[in-house]
Amino acid sequence: MEQQLKRQFIEKDNLIYEQTAECQQQETERQQQNPERESQRRANQQQQQEFRHQQRHEYWQRQQRQYRRDWRQQRQQRREYQQHQHEQGWKRDINNYANQIEAQHEKDLQEPQMLSPEKLQQREQKRQKHQRQQHRRRQQRHEAHRNNQTERVAYRTERKENPPQQPLHRKLQQSAFINTKRMWSQLAKYLRQRFSVKLTLVLGDWSATNVRWHAPTPGVGMRRMLVKLGFRLLHID
Repeated sequence: MEQQLKRQFIEKDNLIYEQTAECQQQETERQQQNPERESQRRANQQQQQEFRHQQRHEYWQRQQRQYRRDWRQQRQQRREYQQHQHEQGWKRDINNYANQIEAQHEKDLQEPQMLSPEKLQQREQKRQKHQRQQHRRRQQRHEAHRNNQTERVAYRTERKENPPQQPLHRKLQQSAFINTKRMWSQLAKYLRQRFSVKLTLVLGDWSATNVRWHAPTPGVGMRRMLVKLGFRLLHID
């Protein structure tokens, strides 16, 4: 049984080698017959690769702009919600305290015989003091809101005049993405030039015994990328 499997594997290997040699020979003959057509084909491939690279770059920039726009909108909504909750809570406390004082004042006016003049005078002074404090707090809140608006306008104008540069980690992520795609395209180009256009790759699974302190070896990602680039893969277990 093992000899039969070995014989089948050797036959498949010889067939693949013959096919690759034949494809390579056809490719060289076609290049010798039509050098101008081959140069034109390579120029078209280069132009298509540059166009795809430009499309990926523009898509990446659009995604980054959309992410920043959504983040700013969410941050503005959170700030408005927090400010609204703060104002509502502050107003609710002030109104409750004012209603208590007004209710006490009306009760005192309805029953003047039960209170002494000194008590009535103290309560009136307390009510007037609360009204002054409330008016002062309104003014302070209005001034703070106006200052906040001026600061926001100044900040927006400054951002428009001097827009911030792209963060470093964004540039590094973009460069890593572009260089990775470029590396796979260069590998595919080298394989096609070295062997043939219709290339069949045979990969075997293996397990590393000690991988500590070593760089990761591409496995599943490499196989998927090679299939995506148009190669035929045979996985031997």
